[in-house]
Amino acid sequence: MKKQGIVLSVSVCVLLYLFIENSHLKNEIVHLKEERQEQLDAKGNFNVGAAESAEAFIKAYFTYNGKPQEEEVKPYATSKALDLLQFGDAEGLGENDEEVESIESSTKNVNVYLGKSSDDRQKVAVIFDNEITFNKIKSTASTIMELDMIVDKDIWKVDNFTFNQF
Repeated sequence: MKKQGIVLSVSVCVLLYLFIENSHLKNEIVHLKEERQEQLDAKGNFNVGAAESAEAFIKAYFTYNGKPQEEEVKPYATSKALDLLQFGDAEGLGENDEEVESIESSTKNVNVYLGKSSDDRQKVAVIFDNEITFNKIKSTASTIMELDMIVDKDIWKVDNFTFNQF
């Protein structure tokens, strides 16, 4: 009889432990589902249109023969950003410079990362390779740009930027 009582007591304790552990796991699942939903909602705060405009801006400005074309970049930049860019002849590379045969620029491996955002502002980091061919000599510059994007007439545009090439 004692053995049956001990087995019954141990069985009741094991069942009680499993019941409590099950309820803890159910609570944890509910908590993890809520946390996952919050993370998904946070991802929704990013403005994908800003990323698309940022990439288009990079390609428009850094892809050219001779020099960047302002008309190609204008749809993706505010007047403030356009003032920061160089569209005319670069210093020391005038049209009459006999040593300059050709300059070509293109972009490769463009990666766009979204940062802090609000409804009408978005921080964007872009990392890409800028391939430059100068007088038939090709070089590649790794480039990192930080873009401040804003909504201008329902279109995402670059308002300010910083960049480093190395």
